[in-house]
Amino acid sequence: MDLPPLLVQIKLNDWQQSYFVSGDEYPAYLWAVFFTIDGDTVVLNGNGQLQGYAFVDAMPGDHGDIGSDGTLLRGIIPSSTGEFWTRLKAIPVDPALRGFIGPSVPGIVGCLAVLLVQQDTPDDAVAKGHAALNNSLQQQLNGVIPTLGFKKQKITPADIQAIQDRVQDAVISAIKEALTLWDKIKFVLGFEPQDFAIENDPNKGPSFIFSHDDLLTAGLKDFQARGAIRGQRQRGGPSNQELVVWVINGQVTATTPFWVAGSGTIAPDSSQDWSFSWGGADMGPQLIQAEPINSSGMLVTTQIGESRDDAGQLTYWARVHNQGASPVQFQWRGGKP
Repeated sequence: MDLPPLLVQIKLNDWQQSYFVSGDEYPAYLWAVFFTIDGDTVVLNGNGQLQGYAFVDAMPGDHGDIGSDGTLLRGIIPSSTGEFWTRLKAIPVDPALRGFIGPSVPGIVGCLAVLLVQQDTPDDAVAKGHAALNNSLQQQLNGVIPTLGFKKQKITPADIQAIQDRVQDAVISAIKEALTLWDKIKFVLGFEPQDFAIENDPNKGPSFIFSHDDLLTAGLKDFQARGAIRGQRQRGGPSNQELVVWVINGQVTATTPFWVAGSGTIAPDSSQDWSFSWGGADMGPQLIQAEPINSSGMLVTTQIGESRDDAGQLTYWARVHNQGASPVQFQWRGGKP
């Protein structure tokens, strides 16, 4: 069965940090970029490979884009910086392969979130670094799409690390090019420390990728990005080197606003029974209807029901009746009542 579209929200809720650099505390700012690789811009071609491009939605924000509770150690991430909505669509499969793979394969939605420490990098240089991040991420995602398909179905941790490394190189290069000679001299002499991204825990961020089929069954997920830097804190004596952490908390939710399933033809004054399954998952109550494709068709969905087998797998079913005097082509559609 074709995967139904999902209405997906990714929300970066809040941030927390506890760190010290030479005894001083500095404000933070956030770069967040959301992206999809789905049926809007990608197909699985006849060679069994994905073809198309990623959709990338970069959030605004540079210096001072996230607030704090006054201590510079925690704050709520505003929706303008950390909230993304999309209708995630399954990736259509070339007709030549549908008998082997099915009508579609899962799309993905994700986020790259980078928390930075604000020091003395000029605003214009930061803005150019931010633009480089957005552009580089688009290029890197477009580059990984042709490597995916029937044989390699998911972006691997190695892919993610390679993308992050290349994006980071692009950002650093853009910022360096934007600095004036005097800025560079002051930095080398130690008078003006530059902004820096907090080092990320490789197991918990800063990238989040959610698959269509995972979201279909889970519906809601909490996630967390965690990172750390080493700083020095004066404690009335010699400096002590300590590891301290930052955290971004977020949540992704997915609902099925509607779905479209199989199609067929029904003779006059006759009925057909159809079944629907999402891998045995419980999708909650579903409104299921047969939609006439012929302009003169008149169909009535007379019954809908659910059954569960011994393994706990759930199947939905419905009966359609053609009340007209002519054959009618139709497709099934439904969603949450």
